Amino acid sequence: MKESSLILEGGGMRGVFTCGVLDCFMDKGIRFPYSIGVSAGACNGLSYISNQRGRAKYSNIDLLEKYNYIGIKYLLKKGNIMDFDLLFHTFPNEILPYDYEMLANCKERYEMVTTSCLTGKACYYEEKYDANRVIDIVKASSSLPFVCPITYVDGEPMLDGGIADSIPILRARELGYDNNVVVLTRNKGYRKSEKEINEDVNSIITSLSTNDSINKIDRNKALIEVQEKYDKQKVINEKNKAERRGLIILCISIGVIGVIVSCYQWKILSQKKELEDKRDELNALNEQLTENKDKIAQNEERMKIIAQAESEDIAEELQEKETAIENMRVQNEALKKNNKELQEKIEQHENILKEKSKDTERFNQLTERSLYLRKREVYLSNQLLKKDEMITKLKKEPHSLDNNQWQELREKTDALFDGYTERLLEKIPTLTTHDIHICCLIKLSFSHIAIADILGISPTSVSRQKQRLKERIVQQVGPLGENVLLDIWLKEF
Repeated sequence: MKESSLILEGGGMRGVFTCGVLDCFMDKGIRFPYSIGVSAGACNGLSYISNQRGRAKYSNIDLLEKYNYIGIKYLLKKGNIMDFDLLFHTFPNEILPYDYEMLANCKERYEMVTTSCLTGKACYYEEKYDANRVIDIVKASSSLPFVCPITYVDGEPMLDGGIADSIPILRARELGYDNNVVVLTRNKGYRKSEKEINEDVNSIITSLSTNDSINKIDRNKALIEVQEKYDKQKVINEKNKAERRGLIILCISIGVIGVIVSCYQWKILSQKKELEDKRDELNALNEQLTENKDKIAQNEERMKIIAQAESEDIAEELQEKETAIENMRVQNEALKKNNKELQEKIEQHENILKEKSKDTERFNQLTERSLYLRKREVYLSNQLLKKDEMITKLKKEPHSLDNNQWQELREKTDALFDGYTERLLEKIPTLTTHDIHICCLIKLSFSHIAIADILGISPTSVSRQKQRLKERIVQQVGPLGENVLLDIWLKEF
């Protein structure tokens, strides 16, 4: 179906028919390179494009039966004939979560139709990655005039797409799709009466002039409101920009401090190793010197014994003893010469050790400075955490996160702690995305209970997952150290 498109008409509860058609397409594996939906068709088409069979039917039949989300009571209480909070927030996020990941990875195009309250013309939106914007578009596409409030998409006021383009076949042809499969919700042969056409025209005119923010001077007033909204957003953006700038400066400061601390620690360890080596060499020289002195004394004692015994010896033995004495004299001279060299080396090593001792004292001072800088680094990181609105709010009210929020949390952790997750994956490539989430929560000092609430599991399950995570880490890097807990290791990593 390379050259074919799928067009989904609106029609409120008549969209139940569309649900059945789309479920059949999914059962048969039928996909279109381009699909476009209007109003209820836009809602149903979202479930089709994410390949969630039965979801649209559940929304239109089962959910309506259970919650009765259409009625005058909602119009009186909320100014909306339908419970939009249930339909576009609770339902896609909690009751039957929408698969935004599948939408993002979908190869086929999908557009939804809205009607601009500023121009009265149809707008065609395509969005796959921003979950909030997806909801804004489909909500706007379903906002009926009079009985539903105006919905804003990218700051522009919108209403039901069926007002301007109820069956967007011309849009499909404009994009190059000449073969179009149109799912209609009216009976075969249906045509609007002149009265109905006039009513639709009047609805468009009235919705442009009287609804919500567009009352007396519809277009001008709406433009003013859009401008005000833009100005407010601009101020917010400037404020956020300044805050981000401050956070960047703090992150750079932390990074510089970390490098300085690492250098100090390396120098201290190198100095200690050099001192230990020099002491070992000095001890070896002293041992050799003592050994030589003992040998000289031993030889001199033997020479005395031989000299005393010369008068008693016969002539044949005398020559042998003199030779022995001469050999010992030569050996003693060599040992004395060696002792002189050893003594010079010992004096050199003692001088070096004196200098190194001064260096050691200096490096002890550096160690104290290093500890101070480490404390400073921890303090700055904590300040950053306190300044971050998302993390602070999440600690106060732990709740489950969607994919976008997890990504944001991961990016914040990397910014605060010098590419934390990247360093973890480089050292432990077997870590899963879920493992990384747990590591981030631990690094950011979330409590055990808070982690359980965010992951949507029991505290006992959190403990089991931590144990499995520790086993994977130990397999890659070896033992974490005696009595070292996983939380401590991850915080210090």
